Amino acid sequence: MHTELTDSTPAMRAIGPRWIWWLAIASPLLALLVTQPWHASAFPVWDFAEMLPILRGAEGPVDAFSRLAAFTRSDGRANYLTYLQIVGTWAIVGEDPLGWQWQRALLMLSLGTAFVITVRRLGGTPFAAASGALMLVLAVPGTEGWLLLSGEPLAAILLLAVVILGRSAPTPATLTLLLLATFGTMLAKEVVGVLLPTALLVAICWDP
Repeated sequence: MHTELTDSTPAMRAIGPRWIWWLAIASPLLALLVTQPWHASAFPVWDFAEMLPILRGAEGPVDAFSRLAAFTRSDGRANYLTYLQIVGTWAIVGEDPLGWQWQRALLMLSLGTAFVITVRRLGGTPFAAASGALMLVLAVPGTEGWLLLSGEPLAAILLLAVVILGRSAPTPATLTLLLLATFGTMLAKEVVGVLLPTALLVAICWDP
C-alpha cells in the first residue's frame, strides 16, 4: 500500500494521498441520507419553546440578542456567540423550520469536516478520520445536533479548531486565531469549554 507524507514536519504530517483525504472530508455528507434536512418538521419543544417568544417579541436583532442574554443570565450562562448565531438565523429565515434545519445541518457537516482535518493533523489515517466523522455526526448524542442543539456543535467546531491551530506553525496570525478559537469555545458553550485544557495538551504534546 502506498503511503505518502504530504507535509514535512511531524505536526503537519498526513498519511495517504491528498485525494483520499478529500473523500474523507466528504464522508459526513452521507449523514444527509439519514437526517434528510430538506423535509420540514415542527420546531422541537426543547429550547425553541423558550426562544421563539423572545425572538418574536424583539424589536430587531440587537434587541433579540439582549433579550436572549438577559433570559439566560440568571442561569449563569454567557453563550454570546451562540446568541449571535440564533439571532442571525432568525434574521435570515425567521420562523421557517426548514431554514433552521439547514442551519443545524451546516453546523453538523462543518463539525464532521473539522474532525477529519483534526485527525489529519494528528497523523491519523483517512479511514480512521472518515469513520470517526460519521460516528460523530450520526451517533447519539451527535444526532441531537441535527434536531435540537445549537451551541454544542458550534463550540465543538471551535474546540477542534484549537487543536488544528495548536498543531500549526506558531506564527502571529496562527496564535491570534488560536486565542480567538479558545475564547469562542467558551462563548459558544461553557460546558464544552471545560475540555479546552485537554485540547491544548493534545495540540502541543501529541507526537504520533
